[in-house]
Formats: sequence, structure tokens, C-alpha cells
Amino acid sequence: MLNTRLHVLSSLLPLFLCSLASAQGGPVYNPANGHHYEIISGTVTWDQAKLACEALTFMGVQGHLVTYDDLAEDQFVYFTLNGGSLGNAWIGLYQDLNDPTYSEPLGGWKWVTGEPMTYSNWGTNEPNNTGNAEHYGGYWPADQWNDYNVADGGVGRYVVEFDTTAATSYCFGDGSASSCPCGNLVSGEEGCSNSSGVGGVLGTLGTSSLGSDDLVFSASGLVATRPAILFEGSTVLAGGNGRLFGDGLRCAGGQLRRMGLRTSDAAGATAWTPGAAANPTWAPGTTLQFQVWYSDPVGSPCGTAFNATNALEVTFVP
Repeated sequence: MLNTRLHVLSSLLPLFLCSLASAQGGPVYNPANGHHYEIISGTVTWDQAKLACEALTFMGVQGHLVTYDDLAEDQFVYFTLNGGSLGNAWIGLYQDLNDPTYSEPLGGWKWVTGEPMTYSNWGTNEPNNTGNAEHYGGYWPADQWNDYNVADGGVGRYVVEFDTTAATSYCFGDGSASSCPCGNLVSGEEGCSNSSGVGGVLGTLGTSSLGSDDLVFSASGLVATRPAILFEGSTVLAGGNGRLFGDGLRCAGGQLRRMGLRTSDAAGATAWTPGAAANPTWAPGTTLQFQVWYSDPVGSPCGTAFNATNALEVTFVP
């Protein structure tokens, strides 16, 4: 996946869209959900803003006009990205006039991503469909939403969202990958079952930004107070399905590097904290695989005394 943001604007857009500028110099990370957001300045129609967002990528993820799950995300965008109040700006909200729920002024409103609209933040007496032509959502000053016509000249910017995550998880012990060695399957997105009756889970906190160097690998569901090693691999094994390895599956392959030995706590959890960005294999644009192999010496389901978590794929950015 590419780690650079590509401004490949659709030929359907007017040429002047190419001159639009980021208001904060690049996508900004939201630690609450792992997504990145960017303000683009320029007076365009809602339709043009939608197309322009979808023509942008960041960390290999396609952009879209911003959508919201809750007030915290809404306020992060409105008050943080612009160094103050954002003001009038397009968001990814529109009114589907052909939807069975359509009615004026509150019926038929949808997010561009198709996700459920479980949160709203309309201003006082909004939406109101002034002139029977206001079917597109945007910010009104004071972090509230207004319905606009598609080409309202008072909207001078728009917000693009990239649904980024630090890592992509794969190679689970639920039967979706290679079969676990002795029928020790699990029901969720974790490694094959261990002696505690669950599978080990590897996840991340922070970002894959080398400059930020805030990436944390966090393992849970391990066997309590036993050694665990985080490994880095250069390729996926068996197309991401993994190969038999102890009581589990080895999914990270190629050139392997040992990233550190830890001992799990009484709850079967441990972590590898930031500070690894100087690793010689970590470079912008590089994609690597990570997995934890851990000890399970007493009562392991298949009798091999060790197991593995799911695997993660991480693409690093500057």
C-alpha cells in the first residue's frame, strides 16, 4: 500500500479543484478511532467535494466526506483540525429524495458511506429546507449542522475522512484460515485456543507513523505469567492462512526478526511499547507482518507446549 497521499482528482471535476489546498498541511490523526481527517479549502459544490474526497488516498485508504458516530468525533473535527472553530464546511450528509423514509425536513438523511445515522447535531430549527432545495449537510458556525442547497457559496471548505487503522488483523483460529492443529478452534478473531480456553489476540494502539513513534503492540488471551515473543516477518504465509505451528498457526513468514521477549501478567496480557521506529526494517511504505508466539507448558490442547496469536499487517508511513 502506498504511504503517500495521492491527489488524483476525477476528470468529472472542474480543473480549478486541483488548486484546492489542505488547511492544516495534511491528514490529522484522531487517537479515539484511528482515523485521519483533513480540511480542504475552496468553494465547491457538495457533489464536487464528495468526488474530490473519493479521489484522495492516505495510507492506502480511500477518502470520503466526513461522517460521524458521536459528539466526540464531531467536536474533534470542528475544534481541532482548523486550530479553532471550523465554520461553514461540507460533511458527508445528504438527503435521499427517493428513500422510503424521505419527508421534509427530517426524513431521508444519509451518510455517504451508507453507515447507519445514529448521531445528529442539527442547529436550532434545522434542517428547514429553505426554498425547498436544501438537501445537503454541512457545518453551521458553533459546531452544529445546517441543510444547504448543493451549491451554496457560503461553504468555503470540506472535510475528508480516511478510515485508517494502524494494523490489519488476519489468520484467525475460527476456521476462516488454516485449520487449528487439533480441532482447538475459537469463535472470534483470535489465535487457536490455548489451555485457558481462549485464543491469544494481538492488537495495536497508536499509529504506524515513524515520526510519531507511538505504535504499541498489545497481546491478550495468553497463558498467565508465561514468556511471549513478538516476531516481525516480511511476508504472509500460505496466502494469509498460516501453517501449523505448535498448538496454533504461524502466519508471519519470510525474514523473521525477534522484537522482544515479555512475560504475560496474571490476566494473560502484555505489551511492547513505543520506541521501535529506528528499526532498520521499518521505513515509509514498508509493509510488515507481526505475531506473538507464547509458552503454554501445562495442558496445551495439542500437547506441543506453545501457541501463537493472530497476525497483524502494518504499513508504515513517515
